[in-house]
Amino acid sequence: MSPWWRVDLQEPYVISAVAITNGGDCCWEHLRGAELYIGSSLKKNGTLNPRCASIYPVEKGSTDSFCCNGMVGRYVTIAIPTREEYLILCEVEIYGVPAVNRCPGNQTGIQTNVGLKGIATQSSVEDRQGVPEHAIDGNMNNVYSSLSCTHTRFEMGPWWRVDLQEPHKISAVVITNQRDCCWECLKGAEIRIGNSLVKNGTLNPRCASITIVAKGSTDPFCCNGMIGCYVTITIPMHKYLTLCEVRVYGLPVQSTCVRNPHDRNVALMGIATQSSKRDQLGVPEHAIDGNKNSDFGYLSCTHMEHEMGPWWRVDLQQPYRISAVVITN
Repeated sequence: MSPWWRVDLQEPYVISAVAITNGGDCCWEHLRGAELYIGSSLKKNGTLNPRCASIYPVEKGSTDSFCCNGMVGRYVTIAIPTREEYLILCEVEIYGVPAVNRCPGNQTGIQTNVGLKGIATQSSVEDRQGVPEHAIDGNMNNVYSSLSCTHTRFEMGPWWRVDLQEPHKISAVVITNQRDCCWECLKGAEIRIGNSLVKNGTLNPRCASITIVAKGSTDPFCCNGMIGCYVTITIPMHKYLTLCEVRVYGLPVQSTCVRNPHDRNVALMGIATQSSKRDQLGVPEHAIDGNKNSDFGYLSCTHMEHEMGPWWRVDLQQPYRISAVVITN
């Protein structure tokens, strides 16, 4: 009863048309009465998503186009909902563009998923299967046991964060929800973007609130060029937080300095010194080791004593014409 076919486009698309080629020999008439659904829900195998078209009439071996007028979805489903039947399709063509291309700043589609090169962390880990880096592994599988989703403990204000390593102008964030356990927990989550780590980034400006969630859905959120190093997803209540993939579309913020294309970080070859040393963890050369980790415990920051007029200095070994200095706090 009610046979169906579905394609997962891996991310939401704005779909203009779907073209279906029917069988040219056996059973071509069975396609009559089929319905075409587009959306991001997998409830009843996608047959509860909004309908683009009903297929009437049908012809032997024909290819028919159905205008979907910019419907948005990750899943395109063709089903015969009212009877027990064969469903035969020879080709399904789907015409559209990624939904993130509608967001200001990414209409040309040139922005990439910059989250893939980030560093992920989260407030807690429910078990070894739910580690934070699973949300930026490029795998959109939405089943928890496939080892591609995160999972915090049940706690107040759970959060997940990706450090993009440098400020980016972000046009969109795309989130894939779980399909099996706990998918409803994402309702009420907030996306925060900025450069602050106060309260783990949860006080940065808000891009979006997630008020509607669906089982296994992938949903884009336009952030309109917000700027930040950190993208944080948090739920300001007692809940689990689980994410199967988080994609961040944006471009690095370009410096206003006029740089020669051959400029490089010349401090890496310098000799660093400073006015005093708090302990062996805060030595001056940590500021020019090429490691931008901002956590002091990771041995990549300097630290002086509490004193009058503390200073740090790098000797570049020869004079340079300097276009810019970048400091990580």
